[in-house]
Amino acid sequence: MFTEKKELMFSIAPEIYQQVASALLEAIGDKEFFNGSVELDTDEFRSTLRTTLIIYRDKCTERGGGGTLGLGGGFLGLSGGVAAAPAEPPCAGAIRDIVPVWWEFSLSLPEGEAENDFSWREFKSYLV
Repeated sequence: MFTEKKELMFSIAPEIYQQVASALLEAIGDKEFFNGSVELDTDEFRSTLRTTLIIYRDKCTERGGGGTLGLGGGFLGLSGGVAAAPAEPPCAGAIRDIVPVWWEFSLSLPEGEAENDFSWREFKSYLV
């Protein structure tokens, strides 16, 4: 006959949300799209957040005082030509919103896979 399988339920504490959020923000970096996973491995459990995200950012402010090359708005002419500006790393504005396309949070205890009460709504408050 059938036996009832009792699932373990694990409650996600604020500290766990914070640690997973920190790992995810580090993995996102300056991207506007993220597809991947982050893991949190402790003595008590191992968890993995697999997700696809769209990241909305504030507009980036111009560097160098607003001029074309940061030189007061003028071009640097060389023999009638225009010199290229030194390459600056792209500017990523602050994260305004993160929209999950898909996500899955899994958690394993030494006894096995555990159901959990992970909530994206709760988690998002640690991201933005």
